[in-house]
Amino acid sequence: MKDIKELLENCLYFSSGQLFREISTLAEINFAPLGLTPSYAFLLMIIHDKKEVATGDAAKIIGLNASTITRLADKLISRKLISRRQEGRNIYLTTTDELTDFIPKVYACWEQLGVDYTNVLGETSVNELKLKINLANKKF
Repeated sequence: MKDIKELLENCLYFSSGQLFREISTLAEINFAPLGLTPSYAFLLMIIHDKKEVATGDAAKIIGLNASTITRLADKLISRKLISRRQEGRNIYLTTTDELTDFIPKVYACWEQLGVDYTNVLGETSVNELKLKINLANKKF
């Protein structure tokens, strides 16, 4: 029988989970100065890019469910970084002037995250991993 370390290293679920936890730690460290977790930061980037986005559309883009987007939005609204607009049953998240002023800090943290994981993994590995992970994600 194989030893447990070999069994775990040959399991995609275990290996991808371990890599995710390591990169998540880097991301949390990078976004911490903003008082945000990576999910909040990525939602801000989506809203800033689109200027206005339905919560359901934001959920699809970021890969979270709509109720999680609503919870994230509540905190961002309380910080006046975004606003919410309802039109019938649809809820839209929109930019604010505060977000326009704040977003360069978000992008700076995101760029630093890329630098940090590239320093650990190397540029070639990062590019190969992104390509393979994105291709795999499209199959689910």
